[in-house]
Amino acid sequence: PPKGAKKAKSPPLPPPPHIYGVAARAHSSMLRAFRSSSSPNDDDAKNANQSVLVSGDSGSGKTVSAKHVMGYLAAVGGSSDGG
Repeated sequence: PPKGAKKAKSPPLPPPPHIYGVAARAHSSMLRAFRSSSSPNDDDAKNANQSVLVSGDSGSGKTVSAKHVMGYLAAVGGSSDGG
């Protein structure tokens, strides 16, 4: 660049999503799907399988992240059978 020319700055990138924020959105999505079922007694909605995919490069913390997601979902999900 010519002497004295200023280098254009790129706008800052947003931070990556926080693992607990991702887990909270997953929980909200599961609740929304459950509540939008056709009937409060809809066993298909109550027993629907759910998945959370944690991906990344080798050594990026996928196992620890998955443990945090599962712990969060277990904590906020509670238990409907009292146990």
